[in-house]
Amino acid sequence: MAGRHRAPTPSRAKPIAIGVIAVVVIGAAFWVAGSLGAGADDQPIAAATFSAPASAPPTSSTTTAPSTSTSTPAETSTPTRRSTSRPRTQKQQVTRRAPTTSHSHPTAPPSPASCSTTLDGTQPYVAQVGNHLLGRFDVSSVIGRAARSGTSDHPAGLAIDFMVSTPTGDALADYVLDNQARFGVRYVIWQQRYNDGDGWSFMADRGSTTANHYDHVHVSFHSGMDVDVAC
Repeated sequence: MAGRHRAPTPSRAKPIAIGVIAVVVIGAAFWVAGSLGAGADDQPIAAATFSAPASAPPTSSTTTAPSTSTSTPAETSTPTRRSTSRPRTQKQQVTRRAPTTSHSHPTAPPSPASCSTTLDGTQPYVAQVGNHLLGRFDVSSVIGRAARSGTSDHPAGLAIDFMVSTPTGDALADYVLDNQARFGVRYVIWQQRYNDGDGWSFMADRGSTTANHYDHVHVSFHSGMDVDVAC
């Protein structure tokens, strides 16, 4: 019985089967490779389509960066708009106040005050006219109520002597005669001349410069007048 057992002879079927499988696998690999190569050449649009997802991550990062930069200017622009609106509000307030100020300027000037009713013992209305003339002309001095030996209006406080130079006397005498009715004046004597409103007439020589009225203008007034002049 022992003589009948032999060492197993390797079978040829297994290597043949392995070889067949290898050939099939290699052939399938070449076929798949060929199919893939042909598909890549025949479908370029598909390749472009597949490449888009690859660039998607950079796109998302790029959109994130602008969103951050966009929010920063938005926050910065908000204070800028507020700061810009405040100066505009102030300008509007200044513009509104300007007309108020301009309207307050053209106020009516105060009415002129009445002249003083006191002047060297003269009647109140005579003093008013005398003070009015003193405010307009360069007069060195005046003589109001005073005693006189002859007929005169000075003792009654109805005359004023204005001590002046010749140019000032000429202007003062003309001004008084131009306002004779308004001032309640009876007559004017100046440089040895007499004028009651009907023109100048010469007077007799009284012997001196002062007596002949070369250094002063004499103005006599009506009694009981109501005069209102401003100074």
